[in-house]
Amino acid sequence: MPALILHAEADPAVVARGRDQEDLYFRLHVLEIHLAPLRERREDILPLAREFLRRLVRDEGRDLAGWSAEVEAWLLAHDWPGNVRELQNAIERGAVLAEGDLIELCDLAPSASASGEPSAPVSLAGHLDRAQREHIRRVLTVLGGKRHSAAEILGIDRTTLYRLMRKHGLS
Repeated sequence: MPALILHAEADPAVVARGRDQEDLYFRLHVLEIHLAPLRERREDILPLAREFLRRLVRDEGRDLAGWSAEVEAWLLAHDWPGNVRELQNAIERGAVLAEGDLIELCDLAPSASASGEPSAPVSLAGHLDRAQREHIRRVLTVLGGKRHSAAEILGIDRTTLYRLMRKHGLS
C-alpha cells in the first residue's frame, strides 16, 4: 500500500545527531494518505497521459497532436505495475519515437506484442486508418515528399491527399 507522508516540522538538530529516531518518525509521519495503484484508478490514466504529453509539447517543443485510438486502448488495457512513473516514461518514449504528430503503439510500447502482453483490440476503422497512414507515409517517403506524384500513385486528388495528411499528422 503506497502512502504519502507529509512533512510537518523536523528538528534539524535531531536529524543531524542521528538519534531519537522514534521522535523523528512521529514528527515526519503527520498524515498518511492511501493512494491506490494506477491499475485501480483507470479513470486517471488518460488525464495523466494527456498532461504528460502537454508538458512534453510545452517543454521540448515537440509538435504532437496526441495518439492513435490503438494507443488509447492500450493505455487503458495495460496494468501499469510501475504506476504513474511507468505511464510517464511510456508517454515520453512515444513522444521521442513518434515520426508524425501522432504517437502510435509501436512508438509507445515497441515490445508490447513481443513481451507476450496481448495488444489491445482495435476496431476495423482504426486498423484501416493506421494502414492508410502508413501507406501514404511510405509513398511520400519513396517520392521524396512530392505530393502531386504521390496523389497520382495513390489514385486520389491532391486535395484529398492534403486532407488525409492533415488527418494522419503527416507533413
